[in-house]
Amino acid sequence: MFARRNSESSPIRAAASRRRRRQSGNTFLETGLIIVPLMAMILGIANICMLLFLKGVFQSAARTGVRWAITYSTTYNGNSCASETACIIQVVQNNSFGFLSGTQGASLITVNYYAPFSLAAPISSVPVTSTDPNFPNVTYFNQTGNVVEVVIAGYNWTWMTPIAGFTPTGAATLGASSSDVLQGYPVGTTSPPPH
Repeated sequence: MFARRNSESSPIRAAASRRRRRQSGNTFLETGLIIVPLMAMILGIANICMLLFLKGVFQSAARTGVRWAITYSTTYNGNSCASETACIIQVVQNNSFGFLSGTQGASLITVNYYAPFSLAAPISSVPVTSTDPNFPNVTYFNQTGNVVEVVIAGYNWTWMTPIAGFTPTGAATLGASSSDVLQGYPVGTTSPPPH
């Protein structure tokens, strides 16, 4: 009985062995067919996550810059700035995790001031005469009651590519903005610092 089982299983083992030899290249082929789409999906997910992260960082940096603007300060981290706008730009750069560092990053940041009675376009020169009796004339860009807006625009994020030689049709352009109404001046001051 023992010998009979060995003789019956021997042809089965031989057939399985022949089948394994014929299919030995399938593993490499299947791995190659799976890896390429899998890597494309992983890099696609990484791209989307990075875009969402950058958008959140820029929005937070712009919001922090606007919060700084309403303090009317011309010093930041113990250093004097040429103007309040220069300090605001420095605050935004320091809160952008290095993505907006240097002069190239500073060129993507804009600080605009709007008269409360004319929000269609930023103030380009002062004084601005009020057309509404409820609002005073604007004598400073950053006077109390004006709206300050911090805009980050034109940051290009180049896509990661899963296949050598493949280039997507351009970069994603990101930006963010935040605005708030300028409140009262610091104690002891009667006019804002240079904008």
